[in-house]
Parts: sequence; C-alpha cells; structure tokens
Amino acid sequence: MAIHAIVPLIREPRAPVPAGTTLVEAIAGLTLALIVMAVAARSLDVARRLLERSDRRGAARLAARAAAAVLAAEVEGLPGSEVVVLDSTRVRFSARRGGGVLCRQVTGSALTVRQAAWWASREPDPGRDSLLVRLVAPAGWYRTAVTSAGTSTCADGSSALRLSTSVLPDSIADRVSEAAPVVLVETAEYRLYRDATGAWLLGERHRSGGGWTTTSPVAGPLAANGIRMELVSGAGGRSSALAVTARAATRFSTESTRVVVALEP
Repeated sequence: MAIHAIVPLIREPRAPVPAGTTLVEAIAGLTLALIVMAVAARSLDVARRLLERSDRRGAARLAARAAAAVLAAEVEGLPGSEVVVLDSTRVRFSARRGGGVLCRQVTGSALTVRQAAWWASREPDPGRDSLLVRLVAPAGWYRTAVTSAGTSTCADGSSALRLSTSVLPDSIADRVSEAAPVVLVETAEYRLYRDATGAWLLGERHRSGGGWTTTSPVAGPLAANGIRMELVSGAGGRSSALAVTARAATRFSTESTRVVVALEP
C-alpha cells in the first residue's frame, strides 16, 4: 500500500491592498478641482477686462493727442490774421503746402524762388493755392493768388522756381526784399464732424474750383465734444495763439489733451 506524503501548499504572503477611493472622496476632489478652475477662469476674465480697458484708454489718449498735434502742426507760426475760428469746433486758415526764399528782386508779378531752398508737399496748384510774401518796412505778409508755375534761374545762375501771381502793386513790390520768405498756402478748414457710422472725428476739407471738397477724416474717434478751439489775444487785440483741446472717451474715462500754438503777429 503506497503512502502518499501530504505536502501543505505554502503561498507567499501578499502585500496589503490599499482601501479604494470612496465615492464621497471622489466627489469632494472633483468639487475642489471645479472651484480652482472657476477661480482661475475668473482671474483670467478680470485680467482680460483690465487689459481691454487699458488698451481702450491708450487708444483714446492717442486719438486725442493726434487731433491736437495735427492742428498744432498746421497753424503754428502762421500770421494770426490767417487763422479764423468759425466756432468752437471749426477753424479755417491758410494751410502751408510749401515754402522757400526769393533769389531775385520782384519783376512784375513773378516771384523767383531758389530751387535748392524750396520745400513742398505737392506741386503748386493755380486753382487752389496762394502765396504769402513777407514784407519789410513795416513788416507783414501779403497774400496773392498763384496763376502759374514754371522754371527759371536765380541772379547767380542757380536753378529756381518761377511763380506767377496776380499783379503786385508797386507799393507792395517795393517792400519785398530779394531774399524774402514766401509760403505756399491753401485755404483749409478743420472741424469736428460725425461720420456715417456715428463716430466723431476730426476732419479736413479745402477750397477747390470755387467750392469745398468733401471732408476727409484726419484723427479719431473722439468724444461728442471732442474738439474745442479758441483764439488767444495778445497786445493790441491781435490773435497771438490758438488754444486747442481734444478729447476722446471710452466707457470708463475721458482722455484729454490741450495745446496752445503760437501765431505770428
């Protein structure tokens, strides 16, 4: 009779299995994660709104500065008699489009300007432009229309621009020196206006062919009361400066710039 040995089955001990996450703990963790995400999203939204507000204020500030700077650049140094404030939002003046100095005595109605000293933003336009000529004894400016433009030579033989004008009276020609400054100008008007979209802008138009061109936008958008101008009187009641205040508004603030531009007596 065979004898079978009974060998006990011996197993290695297993590591303890950690207790599983309960449903309550899972819900609590998910809730905490959602709260953190909501706080983060809120913070990002606040940061975005602050950035947008800062951008809008910056854009408004630039629009106001641009409007004031354009007006200042156009009228600075002009004779006070050439700048007329029609109302607090409109100004009309002789806008400079070129300039130089004479290099010959006045002959008849022709002015000979040294080419090397001439600057211009465009070619002279007889139907649009006039000339301001500096006078001496007593000092002042004389305005005359441009009838044609061509080429010539200076007294020393150098190149020159010949500007024919309306007849200059002898009393005026005698007061024009050989090196007198001349300025090419056109009658321009800057004004606050509302465009088709409802935005308030600084616009410009000029005289052409006996009428006015359409208004072209220059700077903006501005506030509804975005341009205010006034002439500052000096000695003898003459206009000595133009004060310009430009404003641009956002939902949260109004940005403002003020400049005072000197005019010649």
